[in-house]
Amino acid sequence: METRRPTKDATARKVSCPACGTVYRIGEDINGKRHLKARCKKCGTIFPIDDPPQTNKEHSQESKSQTQGPDKSDETALRYKQTPVLQREIPHGGHDPFAVVIIIVCIIAMVFFAFMAYKSLTKGSHFNSIKRLLNSMTQKGLFLSSKKQVKPQTHRDLKSRKYSDLINAGHRYFRKKQYDRAIKLYTAAVAVDPDKVEAIYWRARAFQQKGETKKAISDLQKVIDINPNYVAAYNSLGWIYSNSRDWDKAITCFSRAIEINPKSGWAFYNRGRCYHAKGEEKKALEDAKRACDLGFELGCSVYKKYKH
Repeated sequence: METRRPTKDATARKVSCPACGTVYRIGEDINGKRHLKARCKKCGTIFPIDDPPQTNKEHSQESKSQTQGPDKSDETALRYKQTPVLQREIPHGGHDPFAVVIIIVCIIAMVFFAFMAYKSLTKGSHFNSIKRLLNSMTQKGLFLSSKKQVKPQTHRDLKSRKYSDLINAGHRYFRKKQYDRAIKLYTAAVAVDPDKVEAIYWRARAFQQKGETKKAISDLQKVIDINPNYVAAYNSLGWIYSNSRDWDKAITCFSRAIEINPKSGWAFYNRGRCYHAKGEEKKALEDAKRACDLGFELGCSVYKKYKH
């Protein structure tokens, strides 16, 4: 049996899918038939179509058919249950979901192809040359840029940054008492910039902690040769000489440190300790008092102990 697509008219009525709620219109040619089923185009659910409200005329015909028996046309309708093609109703002001999906897919495809075209262009030598030209013109101020121009890093800046990173990494291992690793990092920093004394000084300190005094003294001498006013190098040398009981060299180093920094209570205290070891108690007491006056607590305790 051929079914015709219904049109919207005054006699059409609405039915809704019980699964998804989609509303459909039933044409006049389907309204008069009973025991029909419909398939939802959206979710595929097959559901029966309820009978329309009966008028007085229809009620009389139904009572008549009950007394006389079923008609042949009714038997045919019961034997062949039709699945009519229904027309989905789109609400007023709404959008078709299928059309929205198609639009989104097209936009994604356009973005993808544009990205691939840009990627292929960036591989070309001509594009790179144009890009370099534009960058150079922007840096020279030929074009106004809304972004703040960043000054390009010079080789000296990069060198200084690498030197600082190596020093900081060496300090981390030095604090963990992993002196071999610290020495390797300090040595790498010296190779980056041999004119700076910080890496050489801390490498000497690491050698000193390992007990390699000769290497430590050699590095401290290098520090003094590069920077004769590096106070920490004189203090470290004086400490090494005092531990080896070379009092005269230790006193010379501490005296030089005091000349550069007269407010070093630590240098006064250690020079006084060397004087005390040599038996020069008067000089030792004077240095202890100077260390105490500068706020060095050990100098105060020594001075209070030996001042009488």
